[in-house]
Amino acid sequence: MMVKSVKDTVTNDGSLVEEGEAQADASGYVWKYTATQTNDSLAGDKIEITASDLPENITRQEQILG
Repeated sequence: MMVKSVKDTVTNDGSLVEEGEAQADASGYVWKYTATQTNDSLAGDKIEITASDLPENITRQEQILG
């Protein structure tokens, strides 16, 4: 299956810090997201990544920073 899109969302204590679309490299297998907002305190931030493929399957992964 080929990944169609990857969306990144960063929240802190339930408040949105930023969100946006990751960009695929030329191979289409490596996706990168570059943060655009200054975030002085990463402790407790939640990063959620949502990927979808061509058949529209959705996978979500989240990580809380310590």
